[in-house]
Amino acid sequence: MPLEEFDRLLVAQSNGKELKVVDGKVVAVEYEPTQTELYENELNQLKQWFDVEYMRAEQKYRRLHTLQELCDDGVSPYYKLIDLYKEAEIKRKRIQELEVLINDSSK
Repeated sequence: MPLEEFDRLLVAQSNGKELKVVDGKVVAVEYEPTQTELYENELNQLKQWFDVEYMRAEQKYRRLHTLQELCDDGVSPYYKLIDLYKEAEIKRKRIQELEVLINDSSK
């Protein structure tokens, strides 16, 4: 394999492509995640949302509610908390679904 071809393949691999042997020749192809990997990525994003966005918003709205202050947009933080909790429940249910899907795909 010429050095130029080798360098091109290494650059492609570092850019997220996968190296495979096709008809005896090494080629760079787009990596296609498995369904399980897609589920795991979504699960990680949802957990990240709880760790960052949910925690930040929940603390802010509870603090404002306790202090009997309004949010910057003039809305009661109580109603924003209720909306946040509803969103969290939807995401919690999706986490449970994903955990079942991931578990089932590993069997």
